[in-house]
Amino acid sequence: MCDKETHKQTLVALTKSLIKLLSESNPPEIELSKAEKVLKASKRRLYDVTNVLAGIGYIERCGKSRIRWIGRRGNVDDSTFHNILLQQKAEYEMMDKTIESHLSDLFQSEMFNRFGWLTEYDIKNINSQENLNLFALNGPASMTINLEIEDDDQYVIVCNSTNGKVSLSSLSSAKKF
Repeated sequence: MCDKETHKQTLVALTKSLIKLLSESNPPEIELSKAEKVLKASKRRLYDVTNVLAGIGYIERCGKSRIRWIGRRGNVDDSTFHNILLQQKAEYEMMDKTIESHLSDLFQSEMFNRFGWLTEYDIKNINSQENLNLFALNGPASMTINLEIEDDDQYVIVCNSTNGKVSLSSLSSAKKF
């Protein structure tokens, strides 16, 4: 089993154990320090689990490090809860498409083509990394750009144009190619 699957299974098991511990408590409240000792889990893991459970409305905080089981709010049945999630997913996807559409409109606008640029100051203030290579490309809109990775982990940028000149400049060393 890979580490990611083990990690996931561990969090699932911890979540189930925490819910069981809460359900066996009367009232269904527990100090996180007690849960940490009983479940033999790290505080960080417990906070990960409690944040998720609080986010979906199964528990609430009732003090600095105390949680209370409240179950699902409003006694919503599984099919209703599933439908709510599907509706929220559809809303998210619609918002995502709207953002993509607005970005596409922006990038294709005449104003962006005329006035959208980076200044030398912008480029110099990019968080520089030791192995970061910056390039500037200039060419017609029909230009195609492909990044190829060779067997020896060398990168090759291939720019093609059928109707105009392509200019590629390395901003790291100011060389023209």
